[in-house]
Amino acid sequence: MSELPHFILIAPPPHAAVTTPVSKVSLCQAWRRAISTLPPELQTRFTVLEGTLSGLLADQLQCDCIVSPANSFGIMDGGYDLALSLAFAPGADGMNTLTRQVQRALHIQSHGYLPPGSCLITSLPEDLAGMNGNRFGASSIAVMPTMRYPVDVRWHQDLIYNVMWNLLVQVTRWNREPGIAGNTGGKKIERILMTGLATGTGRVSAQRCAKQMMLACQAFCTRHAGIC
Repeated sequence: MSELPHFILIAPPPHAAVTTPVSKVSLCQAWRRAISTLPPELQTRFTVLEGTLSGLLADQLQCDCIVSPANSFGIMDGGYDLALSLAFAPGADGMNTLTRQVQRALHIQSHGYLPPGSCLITSLPEDLAGMNGNRFGASSIAVMPTMRYPVDVRWHQDLIYNVMWNLLVQVTRWNREPGIAGNTGGKKIERILMTGLATGTGRVSAQRCAKQMMLACQAFCTRHAGIC
């Protein structure tokens, strides 16, 4: 049985994007094209949904881990991260609930700073985890910064590939090593909810983002046949 999780990829339709699209091709179109180039057995590990976190049905977004493309300091106050923060706003710290949880994990595991291209996974506290804590049912969050602070990152040719690869590495470790740092719930990650990487402020094109995400997945599975 494959250890590779199922990815739920979500992006708004072009007209609903907060920033001006870098490309006329929507992110969902780009994902579907990139996924179609993968081996058939790998294609089944992806679901592409066009819509927003608040607009799609909760049943469509059920996951074990939700990805935050936050900056290196874990500040989640813009774009997709803002939507995530709003989804967790009923927490004790309101809109800052998720930011404070992420920054707490960064402080413990990475001295408060996570370099672009890295990935850190941490369990959500009991009051935020599962269906009682969030509409996605997520019990963990993966922090995957593509920039230190909001900035154009088109110059970095391998950024998306690197951060996607690191996500796969960390998820594999999480599932195989229950005592890994940050894992307090012991729940395996079988479904991951995420959006595009650096396609907003980072201004990476939808095509490049989608292609590098899928290239990383294919290369990871080629190298680790037992996982995929």
